[in-house]
Amino acid sequence: MISFSNKQKQTIILSTENYQFPDINDDDDEFDKNWLQINIEVIDNKKSWKNTDPFLLSYDWLRIAQWFSEIAKLKQPECDGLCFMEPNIAFQLIEFNRENNTIDFDIELSLECVPPFCKSFFKRNNLVKYRFCFASNQCEEISELCKKEYERFPERK
Repeated sequence: MISFSNKQKQTIILSTENYQFPDINDDDDEFDKNWLQINIEVIDNKKSWKNTDPFLLSYDWLRIAQWFSEIAKLKQPECDGLCFMEPNIAFQLIEFNRENNTIDFDIELSLECVPPFCKSFFKRNNLVKYRFCFASNQCEEISELCKKEYERFPERK
């Protein structure tokens, strides 16, 4: 389980429930073998919402781990943003603060990951952004937790 919290009393919690297709054959599609059912919980002040949806592949956890490991070193990652085949969640580097050893980043939620209390009837493309400021050691901890999620449901070849 990976938890992101900020000073605005907003939290996003991610964890893997299972493969989307746990009983798949070895001959089946590479993507179908590796889609994961991801639990997401969003807490925004006193509002809370949970959902489970297949929006990450098993090896996406390793991409997230690598990205957080790079920014933990206050090192510019290969790309400022991290997005996936299913665009339900994305990570965006905002800035490094080398004086106090912190990293600002956004988590963007869209599609099935947008809590109902954030949806607008007037917008066609609902997207909600949450801003986080983590110390470098917190980013490294996120990296390690993502690796553990991958180990629970590794890539099936």
